[in-house]
Amino acid sequence: MQRVIDAARETRTPLFILGRGSNILVSDRGWRGATLYLGGNLSGLGGMELMAGIPGSIGGALRMNAGAFGREIEAVTVEVRGLRLDGSGMRLGRGEIDFGYRRASQLEGSVITSALFRFQPEPAALLRSRMEEILRLRAEKQPLECPSCGSVFKRPPGYYAGSLIETAGLKGERIGGAEVSRKHAGFILNVDGARAADVYRLITRIEARVLERFGVRLEREVQLVGDFDP
Repeated sequence: MQRVIDAARETRTPLFILGRGSNILVSDRGWRGATLYLGGNLSGLGGMELMAGIPGSIGGALRMNAGAFGREIEAVTVEVRGLRLDGSGMRLGRGEIDFGYRRASQLEGSVITSALFRFQPEPAALLRSRMEEILRLRAEKQPLECPSCGSVFKRPPGYYAGSLIETAGLKGERIGGAEVSRKHAGFILNVDGARAADVYRLITRIEARVLERFGVRLEREVQLVGDFDP
């Protein structure tokens, strides 16, 4: 990783850090730069079970302060280590990271290589039971039957993005092969060979309709990678 970062810096090549690809939409034109793929899995012991079913990597979860059902990864984080894109090392304690809603600004522009978490010992059977319940709730509420880029928008203060989109009459709205989920309007599904441009056009239509109807400016949770200009 150090060699890749150094090479990208020396050649002035744009570098994108890819975990497992959750919450990103890559342009149909691709990414004009290098991609550093890390892979890995999101897993845990007692203290992270409420995040069962969230696809992604530890690095991505930290970068986005992933969470669900009232708990976020910051609650169990002790330390994060990695490399900055200028090639320098990074080691941050929990108190040095300004975690917020789906953000951790100090971790932007870095490759997360390891992290230390503090968990509580709990009976394995209890943890399994909690995780099974979380997975059941996800299956009930979220559209898992089709590919998607995950939750498209952050929760606006005082509102729920999905409710605003549904009330604006956009459930089932479709452009090309992309469709606003009829089950949960906060998701855009690939129902028929959707292109990234289809999803992007649907995102901008949703933003415009919600702003016009409710005066609420939705903030994207999904990260756009590449060129999306017309």
